[in-house]
Amino acid sequence: MKQPSAVQAPAWVGAGGGHATSLMARVLASLFFAGATLALLTMVLPRSQAFDEIGMLAVVGNAYAVAAVLYRRADRLSPRMLRPALAWGSTLITAVAYFSAESPSPLVFFYLWVFLYASYFFTGRETVAQIAYVGVAYVALLAVSPPPTGTAAWWVVGMGTLVVAAIVGQREGDPCCRTQHSGDHEQDQERPQARDRGLHRALGCGRHSGP
Repeated sequence: MKQPSAVQAPAWVGAGGGHATSLMARVLASLFFAGATLALLTMVLPRSQAFDEIGMLAVVGNAYAVAAVLYRRADRLSPRMLRPALAWGSTLITAVAYFSAESPSPLVFFYLWVFLYASYFFTGRETVAQIAYVGVAYVALLAVSPPPTGTAAWWVVGMGTLVVAAIVGQREGDPCCRTQHSGDHEQDQERPQARDRGLHRALGCGRHSGP
């Protein structure tokens, strides 16, 4: 009896949760680029007299460089590099928030991108590691640039809100959250792949096979 052939995933699909490493790299590159651009924009807006322009430019330049490397090497990048790259992004977020000399700085909202990216693309354990690192970085930021009052409340409410966002943004994490009408494993597998193909087209990748 002839054995049925296994369903072949499109060539561009990677092994990490059905995502292509090139897609993950390009999305992360886009976040680095967007964050650097928004941080640069703060330099032409009303700001604190203690604003550190040199420090801000150094961080912005680093973020643009990382974005360029991630995008240009997306097809050859090891998936293992994306975890430290995201953690480095959290470091840069902490740095721009510090150099803005605001207490608290609106630039800490960039942490939300870290949580959403990790919860969407990484495993649960990897996401927890990224969240823990942000928690430590945010503590350090509040320690050196404390708000006038309620430092502990800023950390608890800020981190709590970000964690909730990460939980909501987590896809395919809990089988109970999947549709009860699928009944077809191949159809369930196709949904995240279809979303990824849309991201590929949006980012101008266009290097995938299959429908």
